[in-house]
Amino acid sequence: MVHDFRAADLALGGQGAPLVPRADAALIGAGDGWRGVLNLGGIANLTLIPPCCGPQRREPVLGWDCGPANSLIDLAVEGFSDGQQLFDRDGAMAAAGLCDEAVIQRWLAEPYFQLSPPKSTGRECFGREDLKRRLRQLGTIPAVDAVATLTGFTAAVVAQDLAQLQARSSIQPMELLVAGGGSRNPVLMRELQDRCRGIAVRGSDQIGLAAEAREALVFALLAWWHHRGHPGNAPSITGATQEACLGVRVGPV
Repeated sequence: MVHDFRAADLALGGQGAPLVPRADAALIGAGDGWRGVLNLGGIANLTLIPPCCGPQRREPVLGWDCGPANSLIDLAVEGFSDGQQLFDRDGAMAAAGLCDEAVIQRWLAEPYFQLSPPKSTGRECFGREDLKRRLRQLGTIPAVDAVATLTGFTAAVVAQDLAQLQARSSIQPMELLVAGGGSRNPVLMRELQDRCRGIAVRGSDQIGLAAEAREALVFALLAWWHHRGHPGNAPSITGATQEACLGVRVGPV
């Protein structure tokens, strides 16, 4: 068994995340233009794969953590339903509510969302305490409006990151392949399509990569790379000083 994939990158001064972009590129491959791969788990993370041809084909794979994906939405739904629901099934609550766009724009101005990569985050930043703060800022609005606003916020964070990328480097993906549980939320997917203008947004299932399996496949590949002594991190993504073979192997007792 191979585990503890972050340690080697952290030891080299990296952030230990995200570790999936290099494996994403190997599993999914290049297209005619830049390909974006968006994982919507608790946290949203992006991979940008350079095109197979043209002047940008030799560019490195890019990647970073955008911010919250399902973490705040799930916690809000759990709280509003007194624990009867753990997530917004089929985006039903969000579909019944209205986004507070002014609040979303204010949240987008927060420091983390202005950082350039390398950057990573987690539930320690976008968890229960963060949700409480945002709900206070929303005030006494219906629960469905709060969930709709948090759903729109998740999509807006991704759209802003892609707009900032284009402003910095003139890179814009032709398509955005979405994996993770959030890809099953039709309201979130629609918000992504509306906000990521000029980018074709579709589920990773459409290229034969099951949305729920993508992360497991990535870490299985990282484990295989460990076995082969192949580096799994990318210093330009994590901030590590050099490439490293990731993971710690534990044999049978």
